[in-house]
Amino acid sequence: MDSNEISYYKRYVDDIIIIYNKDRIKEEQILHAINNVDEHLTFKLTSENNNAINFLDNHMQETK
Repeated sequence: MDSNEISYYKRYVDDIIIIYNKDRIKEEQILHAINNVDEHLTFKLTSENNNAINFLDNHMQETK
């Protein structure tokens, strides 16, 4: 993936957060790419809902 497609990537234990430009790449493309890294790993996608994400079992809300 091109470096302009992913704006932010961070791992913590078994969670990964990726912030990306949806005009340059689709979430399915990212999921496909990371699922092809190792045949023994399978990643699942959790998208944001109502400008909020579930991360580390906490519900983080975007502030304006």
